Amino acid sequence: MKEFVLLSVLLGIYACMDLKKKGLPVWSLIFGMGSVMLLCFVDSRFTGVYSVSGLAAGLFVILVSVLTRGQIGLADGVVFCITGLCLDFWQNMALLLVSLFLLSVPAAAFFLQQKKEKELPFLPGVFLGFLILWVGGGFSV
Repeated sequence: MKEFVLLSVLLGIYACMDLKKKGLPVWSLIFGMGSVMLLCFVDSRFTGVYSVSGLAAGLFVILVSVLTRGQIGLADGVVFCITGLCLDFWQNMALLLVSLFLLSVPAAAFFLQQKKEKELPFLPGVFLGFLILWVGGGFSV
């Protein structure tokens, strides 16, 4: 339960930073990764297979970021690596899919308005997706 509270606080802060600055500073990602790892170690939740499988969604987003030359932010992939430390593979994939779905709504609106140069921040969708899955019972506590 503590890790979900920590993740929701971190994702909320990251979402606000992404909305305001259109990016995340490296120090905030390092702080987030360190605090989640510390909590997982203290709670003995950080096990090899569980944590490594959770990182897969983040590594996938990082790969897509590299292949698309930054069309998807590298920080978005790092954030999914952070969530993957507390979530298993399927939970992190569910978070990725729900986040993409939530982002598709404003993306469709921008497309219909023919605003081609508009960048959409991704992390507010991740934050909302996390809250939806947590409150909706998509994560085992």
